Amino acid sequence: MNLKQWQTDENLIRQAKELLESELFGEILNVLREEQPGKQPLPDMGATGFDHAYANGIEVGYLRAIENLEQTAKLPMRQDELEATFSDVN
Repeated sequence: MNLKQWQTDENLIRQAKELLESELFGEILNVLREEQPGKQPLPDMGATGFDHAYANGIEVGYLRAIENLEQTAKLPMRQDELEATFSDVN
């Protein structure tokens, strides 16, 4: 199941919201944020551009995982279809 599928079930969203609002789970999220890979510095000497790019990719993925976890407690944003307002005459 992916996030989009999860967000189609209001019961799952409600349960996730209850969990995320609990004090214990809030502290768990704080620990995850504190332990994020970007807070671990690369060596001052010897780290290449590839090392920095790799570390950045890990950081982005880590933060995205936390964000997805938080999104399980939210209804998806509705995107209304746009109405074309341009003219047929040029």
